Amino acid sequence: MSRPTFETGKSPRIVLTAIGGDLRVSPAQGTSVEVVESDEQDFEIRQVEGGLEIECRGDCKLLVPPGAMLEGGAVGGDAMIQGLQGELLLRTIGGDLRLTDVGKTAVEIVGGDLYANQVNGSLMIDHVGGDARVDGVGAELHLRSVGGDLRLRQVQGATQATVGGDAVLNLLPPAGSRSVIQAGSDLRCALPEQASVRVQLFAGGDVRVAVPTECEEVGGGCLVRLGGEEAELELRAGGDLSLRSGEEKWARPELDFGEAVAASLGAELGTQMADLEFKLNGLGNHLSFDAGRIGRRLRQAVQRAHRRAERARRRSEAVRVLEPDAPGEDEVPSDEERMLVLRMLEQGKLSVDQADSLLQALGE
Repeated sequence: MSRPTFETGKSPRIVLTAIGGDLRVSPAQGTSVEVVESDEQDFEIRQVEGGLEIECRGDCKLLVPPGAMLEGGAVGGDAMIQGLQGELLLRTIGGDLRLTDVGKTAVEIVGGDLYANQVNGSLMIDHVGGDARVDGVGAELHLRSVGGDLRLRQVQGATQATVGGDAVLNLLPPAGSRSVIQAGSDLRCALPEQASVRVQLFAGGDVRVAVPTECEEVGGGCLVRLGGEEAELELRAGGDLSLRSGEEKWARPELDFGEAVAASLGAELGTQMADLEFKLNGLGNHLSFDAGRIGRRLRQAVQRAHRRAERARRRSEAVRVLEPDAPGEDEVPSDEERMLVLRMLEQGKLSVDQADSLLQALGE
């Protein structure tokens, strides 16, 4: 059965008035919009000046010109958008939002998790109900409210973010910018050796600093001056706060290898899952299987595994904090033992459940 195809030109305006299920948007080869879903009873398409209006009662899968501007009303399920360089204006995403290689983006509400990889412009989101993982933003980043944890790296502009959980940041604040990031729990920030920034630190818990300059006590917080202080960065944490620059080690050896593994695995798996879902969608266009459902189940499985690894990491940290210091090796497991378990997990020699059980056994 032939798919509905609409000639729109290189840079059409695509308005999604309402999507009842999941939304998948990928770049087309030419200048036409192609509806991958073939059940005509599920959607309505109206040609308007400059583009199309689309309404779909179920899942919606579209191929659109890469230069298209996309406007979305309400999406009931998850949304995955990739390869579009036109502006994205989205109102409400009921589930997760996944952005890969897109242009300037603004979103009001994401009910689930946010994963953004290579946004070639600014990224502004009012509310994210779950976790947010952002890797590569070409301009400023504004995350007004994130209910879960934040993992952030490679932002080319100023950053404003408020996070309910933990925050792990790799930043290079540009000259002349002012960034403010607040976490309800712990916050870790890494800056490159060449950073030229004035950093203010405020924490409800411990402050750990590993930088080449002294930390000054100012206004109930800590002030760190790096380079020529061409940018400003304010970090606030309800729990512990850690800052380092360059290749220096942390001031205290309390950073668990497992935390680094969990964070790196999360970013790598997110990128791999986006690539895999794109390939599955391409195969599903030519073969008779539901690529979207397969991709969704794979993504959910990876997210569950990552959450288990994160919980294991937190349990191991809790044990380390609560156990009294003692000289006997039998009472407290060594860092080498934990690192061995986590390396085996990273290499695929142990499943997440097996590693979780071993970490719990070590803690006990």
